[in-house]
Amino acid sequence: MGPPFLRIAAIACGWLAGAAVATAADDLTLAWGQALAASAQLAAANLDAVAAQLDADAVAATRGPSASVRAGYELRSDERSFLIDNPFAAGTISSPYRQRDAALSTARVSAPLYTSGRIANAIDSASASADACSADAATARLDLLMAVTEAYISVLRAQRAAAVAQEQLRSLEAHANDAAQRLEQQHISQADYLAALAAVAGAQQVRAARLLDLASARGEYNRLTGRPLAAPVCLLELSVPPLPGDLPELQQLAIARRPELASLAASAAGRAFAADAARAESRPQILAEGRCDYEENRYQSPQAVASAGILLDWSLYDGGQSRRRAAAEASRAASLRRLADDLRSRILLQVQDQYNAEQTALQRLESAGQSLAHTAESLRVSRLRFANGLAVGAEVRDAVARDAAANQTYYDAGYDLAAARMRLRRAVGLLGTAQ
Repeated sequence: MGPPFLRIAAIACGWLAGAAVATAADDLTLAWGQALAASAQLAAANLDAVAAQLDADAVAATRGPSASVRAGYELRSDERSFLIDNPFAAGTISSPYRQRDAALSTARVSAPLYTSGRIANAIDSASASADACSADAATARLDLLMAVTEAYISVLRAQRAAAVAQEQLRSLEAHANDAAQRLEQQHISQADYLAALAAVAGAQQVRAARLLDLASARGEYNRLTGRPLAAPVCLLELSVPPLPGDLPELQQLAIARRPELASLAASAAGRAFAADAARAESRPQILAEGRCDYEENRYQSPQAVASAGILLDWSLYDGGQSRRRAAAEASRAASLRRLADDLRSRILLQVQDQYNAEQTALQRLESAGQSLAHTAESLRVSRLRFANGLAVGAEVRDAVARDAAANQTYYDAGYDLAAARMRLRRAVGLLGTAQ
């Protein structure tokens, strides 16, 4: 029937063909698109970024003019009057100057002329916060793409593991049939035959466990892509080319591209701008203002008065409030810069680890590929020796176990290589791009 690893591939392809009856085969790009459209966490991160940008736009609007109108109707208990001494007789004369009930309104227009940098720094702080939220959304996108990639590879790995277990079970069942025939011919002992049956039972349990792992992997993949958890899953095999460049080049690229660093840098800049804005609160603030005040009063004329002027607002002493707020924001900015320094070193280590993991997986794949032919030949020879009475059943069962382990090691090495290359892309910040 051919080498065992070819039969394993045929079993896996058979499962794929069966799943293809219910659904078309997915590739990783399609899985990414489905996950990006279905993820509630990513949608929340994007909404946070939109909200932060709207906040920045609102702060930016404070540098322009503002206009307001206030109107109402006031009811008073009495009518105010002047009391004037009567020069011609004893007593006083009451002269009303404000009617009891009146309509009131005020229209006001103002515009900041000079704020010692308070508004400019507040705008820069809000803009930096919006940039940080956008970087956080980019980080959430990369994390989601990596989670989908891991789930995709887990499904492929579980399919291969189940196929290996199925092939191991088939081989042990064939050996048990051979052992039954040789027992009838009294060429082996009853104990040898029972050992063959026990091996079949163990292989059935291993296959059941592998199928459970496959169902769990498919459920996680369906959850991430927004489909029913029990929906059929049919995935194309994954081929991941290596990234160009050596380790130092990839590390420098990661420092330039990772959104986590951009988020911390923007947050630190935002805090620094907020500190400058707080310092500016204790400095001169100049604004232009025009207003028109109206009060209904039949005793005065005119009833509406307009005015315009340049106003100076200078808080000479506030108990140190603005100074302490500025110091607090500066301290937060310094804290974020220290966190960025720590993250920078961790990113360099992540890139180095995944780069080394890729090289190790590549070596393992080459070594595992060489051992496949050896274990397949060993299994063939063991079966011939058993058929000819030159070997006991334990030799065949050991050969079957070695062949299954070699196949599993080969497929694991291949998927480890694909996972390492995708994790390296995540570490560099290139996951989901054309590179």
